[in-house]
Amino acid sequence: MNPTEGMEKTTSATMERPDAVHEHFESLDPVEFARREKALLRKIDYRLMPCLLGMIVLNYLDRNALPNARIQGIEDDLGLVGDQYNTAISVLFAGYIALQIPSNMLLTRVRPSIYLPVCMAIWGVVSACTALVHNFNGLVVARFFLGFMEAPYFPGALFLLSSWYTRKELATRTAVLYTGSLLSSGFGGLVGAGVEYGLHGKRGLESWRWLFIIEGTVTVAFALGCIFVLPDFPSTTKWLTPEERSLAAFRLREGSGAQDEERGSLVKGVWMAVTDYKVWLLAMIVITKTSAAAVTSFIPTLVATFKYNKVDSLLLTAPPYVFAAICAMSISMSSDRRLERCGHLVVPLTFGMVGFIIAAATTGLAPRYFSLFLMLGGVYGGFNVGLAWVSSTLPRPMEKRAAALAFVNMVGNFAQIYSPYLYKKTSGPQYLPAMVANTVFVFASIMIALLLRFCLVRENKKLEAIETQQSIVENSDEKGMSHDDIVLEGVGGLLVLNPGFRDGGTSDDGRVQSKQQTAESQPGVEHHDSSVEKLPIRDASPRSDSSPSLNEQIADVPYHEKYDGSNPSTSTTTHTGLNGEIPITYHYLTFATPLPFASSSPSSVSSPPPPCPNLSPFTDPLLWCPLRKRFAVYLGSVATFVAAYNAGSYAPPAAGMIREFATSEIAVLTGITSFCVGFAITPMVLAPLSEIQGRYPVFVGAGIVFEAFQIACALTPSLAGMIVMRFLSGCGSSVFSSMIGGVISDLYSSNERNTPMALFAGAAIFGTGMGPLIASAIAQHLPWRWVFWVQAIMCGVVILAVILFLKESRGSVLLSKKAAALNKWYEAREEAGYVGFDMPDESGCGEVPQRIRWRVKADEERESLMKMIKISVWRPIHLLATEPVVFFFSLWVSFAWAVLYLTFASLPLIFRTTYSFNLQECGAVFSAMSIGGILASYLAIVQDSHALALARFFSRLRPGHPPPTQADPEIRLAIACLHSPLLPIGLFWLGWTANPEIHWFVPCIGVTIATMGIYAVYLATFNYLADVYHKYASSALAAQSFCRNMLGAVFPLVTAALFGGLGIGAACSMLGGIAILLALVPWVLILYGPAIRRRSKFASEIM
Repeated sequence: MNPTEGMEKTTSATMERPDAVHEHFESLDPVEFARREKALLRKIDYRLMPCLLGMIVLNYLDRNALPNARIQGIEDDLGLVGDQYNTAISVLFAGYIALQIPSNMLLTRVRPSIYLPVCMAIWGVVSACTALVHNFNGLVVARFFLGFMEAPYFPGALFLLSSWYTRKELATRTAVLYTGSLLSSGFGGLVGAGVEYGLHGKRGLESWRWLFIIEGTVTVAFALGCIFVLPDFPSTTKWLTPEERSLAAFRLREGSGAQDEERGSLVKGVWMAVTDYKVWLLAMIVITKTSAAAVTSFIPTLVATFKYNKVDSLLLTAPPYVFAAICAMSISMSSDRRLERCGHLVVPLTFGMVGFIIAAATTGLAPRYFSLFLMLGGVYGGFNVGLAWVSSTLPRPMEKRAAALAFVNMVGNFAQIYSPYLYKKTSGPQYLPAMVANTVFVFASIMIALLLRFCLVRENKKLEAIETQQSIVENSDEKGMSHDDIVLEGVGGLLVLNPGFRDGGTSDDGRVQSKQQTAESQPGVEHHDSSVEKLPIRDASPRSDSSPSLNEQIADVPYHEKYDGSNPSTSTTTHTGLNGEIPITYHYLTFATPLPFASSSPSSVSSPPPPCPNLSPFTDPLLWCPLRKRFAVYLGSVATFVAAYNAGSYAPPAAGMIREFATSEIAVLTGITSFCVGFAITPMVLAPLSEIQGRYPVFVGAGIVFEAFQIACALTPSLAGMIVMRFLSGCGSSVFSSMIGGVISDLYSSNERNTPMALFAGAAIFGTGMGPLIASAIAQHLPWRWVFWVQAIMCGVVILAVILFLKESRGSVLLSKKAAALNKWYEAREEAGYVGFDMPDESGCGEVPQRIRWRVKADEERESLMKMIKISVWRPIHLLATEPVVFFFSLWVSFAWAVLYLTFASLPLIFRTTYSFNLQECGAVFSAMSIGGILASYLAIVQDSHALALARFFSRLRPGHPPPTQADPEIRLAIACLHSPLLPIGLFWLGWTANPEIHWFVPCIGVTIATMGIYAVYLATFNYLADVYHKYASSALAAQSFCRNMLGAVFPLVTAALFGGLGIGAACSMLGGIAILLALVPWVLILYGPAIRRRSKFASEIM
């Protein structure tokens, strides 16, 4: 009998109703249900597991081809020296980490059967192209992009497994998947040995080149076949029948209380993952294990210390991996069968720790080779159990699970960046530092696993207590707890519970519980395994709000606007004043509110009233005099110049730091990266703080931090200290870029904003060019620390000017201070006997005496600081993921900004190698950038009056399209459309005129042109996003700011590899080609902007 024969009989109409599906499967005989479930599992296994297994085998073959190529002589052929091999190993994971979370978030919205194989085909092409490299720089570029394209696979495969299998099936399938990686690592040595034996020297190619070509070609072919076999999600896989799809969804829902088809917010899923402490503990377990597991990249190196020939050494690498694969499979099957995770993770790690201790203690052949079995069997034996623990602890919703898996995998792979440097050649053959460090890593992983078990047991006890209490409440007349109470007392505020849920599937003894086991332990309660929002608990009454305080009156008079739906009867009572006769009436204050000054106090009071406070400091910033506005803009622009100067002046003293700190150029340039990271993330916190406390205190506080850590940079004795100080310096200086735009918005309406924004943008570009120009001259003639002392002096002067002369410009903060000053004055008047004012009555025709106080509606409507910070973090990400305008503008400006930061290392490289410039002369080239900033600022101001005419002219390219009006934000793009070609033109110009036969002044013109293009991108992004998103503008701008600074952080690190591997002309041409594609962004929006905005959830609210 066909196992699926009975499944075809259920009608599709029945399957369309979730309640009918549930009733249908619940009504089945257990034997029949088990038969159908087994048939479905077999069908899924036959399609899904071979694909994922083959993909991971080829994934690790391509990744680990380099360690095998090392034995085949790649170091000698490419001239690798020092730590360059370690760097080539490490750089793969820089690209690998970058795409983890975005890829898994994207996977929840696309077809896995297409997405994963396409990524696989691309990494196969990159792997095959590694055979073409001829030097270290080319190898680094190839490895970086290999890691970037491999990134989607492993977290995506884990997510896909968790979308098909229940928790009791997951560890075994994860083990099968990870066993593939171990077998791949083992058979990689066999493949390398075969290639070395049979293909070395064939067609003039070294054996390691053949290795990359063969493995890359096989990868591409396998990927194309997977497109037709790999399944999607249970509800969208077409080769399942309707009932099979329903059964697949039913199994997941029964196993975890929800199903993947219940789609939620991507941003919320990421936020739920990163704010759950269990995710961080799981991530720490994985990163410590991965730190120790980095030994796999050096297994061929360790085996080579046995002094066998190349072929024998490659063959000897296979047995430990095969043993590890057997251990991983056995331990995972035991974990699923016993429904336990922690012990199956800790015990193997203990054996692995013993292996590292043996390797650290001896170099003898037998014990050293035996230690390899313990290392790999111990670390990898429980590796997949840890990954399965993630899915079983955080199963739903799919967005949180996807983010958690990607996050844990991403954090874990950070270890692959630093761990290769533990295996220095100078520490061989014993590699004592690496073995000691690995012992510590494994021990830390064991301790964190035990801590996680303790936390889960404790939370499960809390949940059991809550369920017991709720069960008692349901059987009594008392009111039950609300959801908020259960969330707070149960799981720390992250989760609303279903009865019977247990975190991580652990009971009090730490074991995973199946549905049947849990139900037996608590009769009458069905236990689920979901860890996210659930159905409400029955009869849970809502929490009652406390009654409003009966001590005040909010009057319905022309001086304020009441909240919609407010109830005057609940907010009006008598407040006993000095004489106990007159109640206090509260009014809402605005800048336009007329203030009463006529006293209604008794005439018997003889003393004069207190003088009225000076209210001129609290004037509406939009009504400031032009001179005062201009001064604020000029001072802010100077501060922006100093922040940009600080960013650009770091590269010139790099040579001095390399000598003093005895390190590499890439390591020193990490200071630019750490500065940009601080520059990117700090505004997420300080921007909402400035909304509450005002601009001035944030500027002053951040400025002091900026100055303090500039001095610390000049004094730091080590590279590690320099990187940390640069990060903190970037945190402090970030406000002088990210918040100056906010100050301009405080002072100017949208139609007046272009000129001050142009000055601000020009200051940023001008400072970026002046930084390396001045710093190069200083570094040429003075010790390198003087570069930072000069920065500290400049910063100190500017911060002092900010403290003395900058005035608060945040309107709501000024209004709150005005209300406080008036209320304090009213209290002083009452103490002097002058009680109340004559205020208009409700009809507006007469006046009534009132004791008044002022309130500001913005203060009452404002969220808490923590909630504002939360919004400032997740809303930019949400806009980036859901708004095409924000995404493409962020992509455009991020690339432009990355090119700008690339110049810090690329321009000295180009002019030093091409024209033999010294340090000071290379710095002088940056004057071309400053000139470009000045010219671009001037053109932006002059051309602003022609923007509308240009926009209407460009709109003719789309017949029938209504011309834009002055109110349309698309007019902001007219100048950008005109100037957008400047960036690619400048890049092509620089790349193909940087030639010893052409005067150096000619490529400098290309630098100026490219800078003008970067400026146009920068200004258009600020202006257009601010006009399109209005109240959401700060989030839209935060999204692009974060993206451009993070990308700017990465590009300086790949400069040498990019220009050294491709050459100056090819590298600049590649960048120019990308710039041409991105230059289409303003053209698309100026033609189709209104239609795109109408489809936008956020922008359409303002249209």
